[in-house]
Amino acid sequence: MSTTRERRLVVALVVLLLIGGGGLLLNTLIREPILKKQTEIQALRDEIKKKELRIAQVEANKKQMQRWLAASLPQDADLAQREYEKFLSELARKSGAGAAAFTVIPPRQLDTKSSPTITGKGPIYTKLPFEVRGHASLGTLVKMLEGFHKTPLLQQVKVLNIQRPLTPAAGQSPTDLDISLTIEALIVANPNAPRRTVLLPEIKTDSISDATFQVSLAQPTRDYRSITGKNIFFGPGLTTEEKLPDYEVTRFVHLTDITSSDRRTEAFLYDRYNNKRTRLRASTGFDSFTIYDSAGSKVLNGKVVRIDNRDIIFEVEEKYYVIHVGQNLDEAMRKPVATLEAIEKLLKAFGPGPVGTTDN
Repeated sequence: MSTTRERRLVVALVVLLLIGGGGLLLNTLIREPILKKQTEIQALRDEIKKKELRIAQVEANKKQMQRWLAASLPQDADLAQREYEKFLSELARKSGAGAAAFTVIPPRQLDTKSSPTITGKGPIYTKLPFEVRGHASLGTLVKMLEGFHKTPLLQQVKVLNIQRPLTPAAGQSPTDLDISLTIEALIVANPNAPRRTVLLPEIKTDSISDATFQVSLAQPTRDYRSITGKNIFFGPGLTTEEKLPDYEVTRFVHLTDITSSDRRTEAFLYDRYNNKRTRLRASTGFDSFTIYDSAGSKVLNGKVVRIDNRDIIFEVEEKYYVIHVGQNLDEAMRKPVATLEAIEKLLKAFGPGPVGTTDN
């Protein structure tokens, strides 16, 4: 009896040893390697995800760098300095300042010390600090700053000082202000960048919204001219020379209809303010129009570039606009389109239409 019992105990012990040993063997030879491989696979997946995020970041940075390079001053520092000085002088002149109203002072030396650097490649960019000093009316300054911020360059006004002179200098208008600007423009360093021989870049975009975003810091929906109506230096009683043209009359000028025949395509503007109807064609002699206020003063001159089935492309002061049938000039001119090419892309989406006319 004892022997049988001992045999059973021995058998049970052996079975337990086999089960325990088998489990240990199974864990050592199969389970642990599987868990290890799963951990390694997860680590590799995490590493792949990190690299994918890094690649996406590099691509985003690459696109940003391309924008910076496009808006950078030319790589040739001497050319950049010379052409940018001309740009500032011309900007002041186009804004209405007299020939001797502003003095542009170029940088004494280029600033590379304040730029971050890349190991083995030097500074990322070079600063060109300019000083602009002179006198002009507040309206001229507003127009100058608007033109500055609509120019597609890496530039910024660092310091702007405006003072009302105690005693106007000889040849200075009574409403002129003493103005001083400190301006910085950047040359982004890249040995592989295209060598431009002109100051302004050629920006190519796939959409009008992209073009507007890239080339303009000034917001086209804002009317910066209203600043002159709140002149803190001379008060609201501005002189006739200080006031900019009143464009409100354009709210009453509508594109009423466009008609086409075998010979010509014509459009008609109706000025409700002055009860005047203007016939337009995309041909010499009929492609310009003038809007007047109630006093008979000229508000704007426009030139027809193209007449489509329901739209007119027109130009005012080197800016292009699109007006639709039923729309008024004020609505059309709130948002200029960046380039004529951008307008052509826009009109292609509307379908084919007459482009120009023939008058016989």
